[in-house]
Amino acid sequence: MADVFVSYKAEDRRRVRPLVGALEKDGLSVWWDGKLGAGQEWREQIARELDTAKCVVVAWSKTSVGPDGRFVKDEAGRALRRGVYVPLKLDDVEPPLGFGETQAVSLIGWSGNRSVANYRQLLAAVEATARGERVPSSVDGTTAHASRRGVLFIGAAAAIAASGGGWLWYRRDRLSPEARQLMQEAEEGVQDGGVEANANAIAKLKQATDIEPGSAAIWGLLALAYMQQSRVAPSKNGKDLVVRGLSAARRAQIIDSNQPEALAAHIAAMPLFRNWYSVERACRTALDKNPRNPYLLLSLATTLFQVGRHQESLASLDQVLQHHVTPGLRIGRTTMLWNLGRLDEAEAELERAANLWPRHFAVWFTQVYYRAYNDKAAEALALLADEATRPVGIPDWNFDLVRSQVEAIASNDPATIRSTQNALEVVAHKAAGFAENAILFAAFTGFPDHAFKIANGLYANRGFDVAEAWFSTEQAMYVGQERNTYILFQQQMTNLRKDARFKNLVRAIGLEDYWNRTGSRGLVIA
Repeated sequence: MADVFVSYKAEDRRRVRPLVGALEKDGLSVWWDGKLGAGQEWREQIARELDTAKCVVVAWSKTSVGPDGRFVKDEAGRALRRGVYVPLKLDDVEPPLGFGETQAVSLIGWSGNRSVANYRQLLAAVEATARGERVPSSVDGTTAHASRRGVLFIGAAAAIAASGGGWLWYRRDRLSPEARQLMQEAEEGVQDGGVEANANAIAKLKQATDIEPGSAAIWGLLALAYMQQSRVAPSKNGKDLVVRGLSAARRAQIIDSNQPEALAAHIAAMPLFRNWYSVERACRTALDKNPRNPYLLLSLATTLFQVGRHQESLASLDQVLQHHVTPGLRIGRTTMLWNLGRLDEAEAELERAANLWPRHFAVWFTQVYYRAYNDKAAEALALLADEATRPVGIPDWNFDLVRSQVEAIASNDPATIRSTQNALEVVAHKAAGFAENAILFAAFTGFPDHAFKIANGLYANRGFDVAEAWFSTEQAMYVGQERNTYILFQQQMTNLRKDARFKNLVRAIGLEDYWNRTGSRGLVIA
């Protein structure tokens, strides 16, 4: 059973195809006769799919409303009787007699852009119908006659129809006290970004939507929370979280088309690895409408960080820090300053983070690695030895592995370094974060062959397998095929960037193309 059955005249197939693709990208299963296989009993299959689909989208055009459109009219009639009929217009025509009570969205001249308002309106009606919610059959006179071309709006409030409401415009300061409290608590979890904190934020925001279903701000933040959770979830769960996130974002945008957290959620749904140019453009477009929003600024900062534009990334991140401060943001700033060679500032930033969050895993491990790679091995080993201050939820073997790296760097003994490198390669297969650490260690200690072998596996899936987990399974954090390229611009990689193979690597994964398109360059890349 499909979510959506698309009814149209064969002559309109070319114009319907973008709609099918757009609905599928928005997480809906779609059946149309383009899926009919050779030799199948097509009439029986069409009837079966038509009668079981959760929603039937009917495309009215010059051909489908004419005398040759009887099959479309028949399919529309069956959908209307089942209460699953959602019409659209491909041409400036009036639907046949009996189908005019439900206003049709105009997709005249539409080429498949999913951000267009009319498509979003249609999508809202489709989703509401598929969920079994009532879609208003008409709209008020002001809306219905806003355009002389008959661009009519169906189901504008479909996403909040279950509440019995219509258009409810809320600013955050107009929320009920209970909803405001839930949202404030949730925002802390979203900013933290940890698996548990973010999951708790989702639960609170779902409660808040029950209280204030017309709040674009709540729906937008819920969308962003879902998207963040999808990034750290196993791929089998991540896809469902993405669908939920995009659905929440669309509900926010029905109320406020420029709702910033919803825009940030849409950006978060875009793959970043090898797609930096498109993500950067989306960030800048959204920031044109919401120039101070911290989530959009953070999206831009993250994108620039990954492509080696650390100075620009730092400027965006500093704007984010004016709104809120988290361990991850402080460590991100530390890393950028370190890579830019501003060591005094990096050390001061790291000390601030350690004073506030001494046992946060990102803060703690960054302290150890920063000291190890900056001739302070004794301090790093002292941190490792103090078990009472270690971050929780991390297995002992992980700490032992880190200790072996610090000791090997301090010893500068080739045999010890080689033995540690071999141990790192074993765990590099298990998780992307361990692969990143192995690359940095090999590059810093003078084993470029090992570094490139793992890097080619991590980034290009060549010759070295890396699992989708980020670190140990106990931490329950996953990144799937999203790969962190910012490590290519770490201080530890300085010598590796001089190797001819480095240029081949950045060319293979698309970084060189990105730099050429943007007229930029990665940090210390000639």
